[in-house]
Amino acid sequence: MNRKNYLALALLIAVAACGAGVKKPDWVRGKSASYPEARYLIGIGLSQATGNPSDDQAQADQNARAELARQVKTRIQSQLNARAEEELNRLGPEEQRRFSQRVRTEVNSSVNIELEGVETAERYFDEKTGTYYALAALDRGKSGALLREKIDELDQQIGSFIELAGKKMEAKEFLPGLGYIMQAESLLKKETGLCAEAMVITGQDFKPGYSLADLVRREDELRNRLVIMVIALEKNPGAAESRVIESHLVSALNSLGLAVKEAPARVRGQSGQALKAEIEAGSTVFGCEPSYVLLGIFQVKPSGTPLIGKHIYHFFKTGGELSLIDFANKKTVLNLIEPELEATKAGKPEPAQAASISLDLAGDFFSRILLEELNKKFFTPEGK
Repeated sequence: MNRKNYLALALLIAVAACGAGVKKPDWVRGKSASYPEARYLIGIGLSQATGNPSDDQAQADQNARAELARQVKTRIQSQLNARAEEELNRLGPEEQRRFSQRVRTEVNSSVNIELEGVETAERYFDEKTGTYYALAALDRGKSGALLREKIDELDQQIGSFIELAGKKMEAKEFLPGLGYIMQAESLLKKETGLCAEAMVITGQDFKPGYSLADLVRREDELRNRLVIMVIALEKNPGAAESRVIESHLVSALNSLGLAVKEAPARVRGQSGQALKAEIEAGSTVFGCEPSYVLLGIFQVKPSGTPLIGKHIYHFFKTGGELSLIDFANKKTVLNLIEPELEATKAGKPEPAQAASISLDLAGDFFSRILLEELNKKFFTPEGK
């Protein structure tokens, strides 16, 4: 072959190579021989040219990932609906009536798609239409292996929480027991979502190691055994007992789904410290045995009488101590002591009105602090 023919052949090869480079790939139409469905999940994303190639291609990449996540989420939802029915079938007719909505809601709330291992496998730009394309691909085998590790780890954590809950219930430490059950439920919801995701991605049967319906039933039984007696003693000179703060505390406990029992009238005449000592000593002063006693001792104090305009205003502040006592084990598990706070300061020309407002502000303050402490001590899921 002479030099002229050699150059001509080289030119033909180069042109053929360029043509191959711009040929529309098969995956643009939705399927690819290079990424068979048995091994990969794929998502196709596109965006129109705006004159900024890097941004346009990045948008196509993002759309491809979003499309892949949408497909997976749709299939996961179907799996979770089936899982909710399985959970409900574990319950009797009466329990199904009571827990049906909760089980369905909690199972379906476990969808939280965070696909790991998704790659932008290929890109293509169609010059004729000015369209950028991206192919997002997920390797079923690799993703399934990652999900299996997470599911196994969650199974171990859930089992540990259930075991701890059992020990606390045997010791009649019901609040910690309830907290551990709720933490197990929180992790089990997450595991349920991961199992559904693994089933969609791998095509294999993944199921949680524990039943959400069983945990919901166990939580309900525990709540029925857990009763908190609330008594808030208010020292308000010159005014009758209002029980303003007590109503705030009761509402706070009810918001956590905790049953509350009112203390008998005969104990309200005692001093707060004497009453606390009796409870911790094992006295049956209440005539019954609640699981816990929430005892509050509060005092309203004058905080100045300034002249504002033509009127003298009477200001008051409220401080106090709030104790949560484990009645069965005769020990204080929570103790909050706050001096007279600016947050409880109130002033009015009429002293009784100012004191009443201060008590209301104190009720709001102490109930918020109580919720924060209860959640932090008993109900905040670990391992998030």
